[in-house]
Amino acid sequence: MRHRNGTAIRDYIHVDDLAAAHIVALELPLRGELGDAFNVGTGVGYSVRQILDAIRTETGQAVPLVMRERRAGDPPVLVADPAKAECQLGFKATRSDLGYIIRSA
Repeated sequence: MRHRNGTAIRDYIHVDDLAAAHIVALELPLRGELGDAFNVGTGVGYSVRQILDAIRTETGQAVPLVMRERRAGDPPVLVADPAKAECQLGFKATRSDLGYIIRSA
């Protein structure tokens, strides 16, 4: 399943949120707890076209686009399930609003 506009759906997280999640996870062993693997993201997917539209909205500039066929093996939807990170780490992405991600890039 792809977005109705034909582009892949992905979960976009701000690099500051990603770094914060790593720091929280690295603190586990310091507290004597076992480390684990966590799916870090927002849990919300946006199509590539939605991202390009958001960039145009935030900057007033259109990003050139060339539509191509999906690459072999490229999943049409890839969105994180952050429930485990929220529950076990107390981590939730707070800086990953698309507008903020674009403005801070």
